[in-house]
Parts: sequence; C-alpha cells; structure tokens
Amino acid sequence: MGKMARTVVTLAAILVALLLLLMIVTNPLVGELVEGLFDRATGKTMPTEAIYSFERIVTVDPEDGTIIDLTIDLPIPIDLQGQQHLELFQSSVSYDDSSRYGLPWAEWSGAWPDDADTVQIVITYQIDISTMRWDIDADESGSVDDLPTWAHTFMGRHWYLNGHWMIDPLDPNISSLAAEIVGDEDDVATILELIYDWTVENIDYPDILTTEEPKSARQTLISGEGDCDEQAMLYISLARAAGVPAWLQVGILYDSSRDVFGNHGWVQTYVPTDEGGENVTVDTVNHRFMVHGSDIIIEYTDDGDAEHLEDYYYYFQCSVETGSYGPNEGPSFVQEFNTLEYWHSDDYV
Repeated sequence: MGKMARTVVTLAAILVALLLLLMIVTNPLVGELVEGLFDRATGKTMPTEAIYSFERIVTVDPEDGTIIDLTIDLPIPIDLQGQQHLELFQSSVSYDDSSRYGLPWAEWSGAWPDDADTVQIVITYQIDISTMRWDIDADESGSVDDLPTWAHTFMGRHWYLNGHWMIDPLDPNISSLAAEIVGDEDDVATILELIYDWTVENIDYPDILTTEEPKSARQTLISGEGDCDEQAMLYISLARAAGVPAWLQVGILYDSSRDVFGNHGWVQTYVPTDEGGENVTVDTVNHRFMVHGSDIIIEYTDDGDAEHLEDYYYYFQCSVETGSYGPNEGPSFVQEFNTLEYWHSDDYV
C-alpha cells in the first residue's frame, strides 16, 4: 500500500507527517511475501480459525536532524462477531485511549526524550480470526434494484456510490469500463465477479513498491498495475460505477508459510439476498472472491470520509527543529512485526 511524506512549515518548527507504505515495504522479505500472496489462490483452502500473538515494533530515528515532539496513533482492532476477537492489546509505552470515528484508537505523544538516539514502541497483540466464505450465486443474489436504502445513503450521504479520496466511480474512463465489463447484467453477485475477473486479469502487482501516496483509481487503470489498496480502490470505483456499493478495508496480513506480517488493503461490498443480504470480502491481490481468510486482521473500515481514511494512512507525525534537515531529508519511521505464537485449527474451508 502506498504512502507519502508530507511537510508543513510552522512558526518555530517543521511539522512532518509521514505517510508510510503499509509495512511490507520496509520488510526485507517483501518479494517473498508478495509471492506468497499469489501462491495462496482461492483454489487452496484456509484454516477455519487462527490465533495470533505478535509484536508490532515501531521505531523512530531522527537521523541527522532534531525532533522536538512526536505523535503516533493507531486504531485498535475491534471485535467483529464470528470474524475476529481481540484478546490483548498491550504497549511497552503508555498511551492515551481515544475514540475516533466511533472506533477505539491508541495515541502516543510527547516531547522527544533527552539524550535518546531513537524511540521504540513495542505493541503486543493477541487476536482470534475466523475464515468467512460466502457461497452466493446468481440464484441467491438479488439485483441492483434489490439493494436497500442504506446502500445508497448513509448518514445523509451518498458515499457508497460516489467517490472520495482515491476512489472515483464518476471518472469517464472508469464508468465506461464498468459499463463494458458489466453489460446488461444486473445481478449483484455476477457483477462483482465480472469486475473481479477483469481486475485479476488486467491489473498487475508492481515489481517495486514506493512510499508515495496511493495512486488514484484512474492512475491504476491507466498504468495497468497497482498494489493491494490501489487495486482495491480501482475495484471499488468500478463496482460503484456499476451501481453496487463497495468500500475499502485495511489491516494486517499474515503469511504463515514465511512467518511474515504486512499491512494490507482489500474490498468489502454488499450482496442482497433473499435472507436480507451480506457484507462480503473481495481480495484481488490474494485471488479471493467472497472469502475473508483467517490470515487477515481488520483494523479500519472506510466510512466514506476522505479525512478519516487519510488519518489511517498518516499515523506518525512530528515537529522538528527548523534547519536541522536538508531538502528531501527527515526522520525515519520503521515498523517490524515479530511472531510470538501462531495456532490454527485442523479444519479447513
């Protein structure tokens, strides 16, 4: 997932907010991780349940400059019935509990410690994840006309079908492509699968990941390549252009074959059924259609507000001494993951 650096000059200091590539970029095993994602196509089964105990190690280094103060904030994974349950969230450094957008967040902030070369925070998680697989075919799925009112309006906004940030279903290139992919089809499950097939066949995963801001859906379409969240935002744009609500989810992915964690982005969308409908997962990078594996931890679900989504991406900022950094210089922020314990069920779905 792409992230970028943002610098704002203030009165006595420079405020630096680093938008960092979701952490597979800073992991030396990124190439192996991406290979692992593609190795696990939907043809292979997933454990019905997995329990993870792991550390998320955050290190800030001022490099050759001077940091005055810093803030790091992260969402705390919430319990989702039948899907994930958080047993432990513990930090080596005390943090402030806060509520943001109706969700729990942890915030670490303060002055840079005297004589400290680096600042490091170790966050320990224990979380139980279950695989969800939705077997909804055209006979069980409703049409676009069967979508409920909330799919078109939420809190007075039509965001499920409109664009925000890097999602743009109204772009002429995207809307015309959606019409070409979908044709006269109005069954929601079929529409979603047609867009999934097109994305998997036509959008490549990049050989090199960057720390720039994620490409827009239009840029991903034109370039023909995108990482996990870029592919997800293109898929979401195509689905919305076809009249189907879809939104971004982001979190942490675990590759058990290599014991590697990395941040990840994917699609959640809605399929109307005779029983009322389901929120389902689509993950083009992992080649999973209507499957949410027990290897993915949900941290944040897009609520349609661009500022909220950007807030998830920019989770480190600091003020630095004016003149202590040259052009294109700044402090470094690195995340690493360390597995403490991994268990999975003997049952697979």
